[in-house]
Amino acid sequence: MTDSAPIVTIFGAAGFVGRAVVRCFARAGWRVRAGTRRPQQAKFLRTLGELGQVVPVTADVRLPSTLLPVVQGSRAVVNLAGILAPAGKQTFAAVHVDGAANAANAAAAAGATSFVHVSAIGADPSVRSDYARTKGLAELRALECFAATSVLRPSIVFGPEDQFFNRFAAVMRVAPAMPVPGGGLVRLQPVYVNDVAEATFRAATMSEAAGQTYELGGPRARSLIDILRWTREQVSRRCALVPLPFALLWPPALLMECLPSPPLTRDQLRLLARDNVVSDGAGTLSDLGIEPTAYEGIAPAYLERFRPGGKSAG
Repeated sequence: MTDSAPIVTIFGAAGFVGRAVVRCFARAGWRVRAGTRRPQQAKFLRTLGELGQVVPVTADVRLPSTLLPVVQGSRAVVNLAGILAPAGKQTFAAVHVDGAANAANAAAAAGATSFVHVSAIGADPSVRSDYARTKGLAELRALECFAATSVLRPSIVFGPEDQFFNRFAAVMRVAPAMPVPGGGLVRLQPVYVNDVAEATFRAATMSEAAGQTYELGGPRARSLIDILRWTREQVSRRCALVPLPFALLWPPALLMECLPSPPLTRDQLRLLARDNVVSDGAGTLSDLGIEPTAYEGIAPAYLERFRPGGKSAG
């Protein structure tokens, strides 16, 4: 590692996707400023690169004053900051919308060559879901502040530390039954976290990706109920899958919103009423030169711990 290596600043670096993105840039020889609100709790990020290559730095996308100092000299800036449910001052508007504008403004002020904003499939300023609406507004603000913003919209992201397959498997291990919102008819297209990280790197380093939007999904779309059945098979559990209409889940979701980390919210139910798949005609992983990875070849290895005795199925 030399002082001449290019620098990337990554906001939201300590999250599930953020860690994969940090690792991807580090392996490519970049110096990484890993932005996080609590750098003292993110020292583990240093181990993702060579000695001194990855440096956790204080950065809160809600606070512009914390951003400009850490992007100075950066060739690329990546914004991964996002939340699944609001908590205190961490609101959808503050983190998604204002955060995207603040990050893009900092990248522009620092003279960064590229700015990558990681959004989500379904981002749309006109929908009812607060999450999806603010994600859509965030894209618009990012493009207003940094015209050459590359926007990435991943579907549900899976990988060893995900909150998707792991969460389902954890419930199946202890519960005799699991409610399935809307009968599980919604279609999803899970995308591998390492594919998202590679897409982020390529969007930051390919000139043709500037100003473009890419939707990131796995090789195929499947219904939620099919994914749950597959997961149940992998963990060798007998958990019953109980289809329930959204209306019946609305009251318990309202109560769960009072929890520090709610397992289900009303806004998430709104999201589950819409397919989360790559749109026809959208730019995809393939347009970035990436062959999407199927979850069937990755998830069984990290779901093994949820099986009886931790033994492999069959």
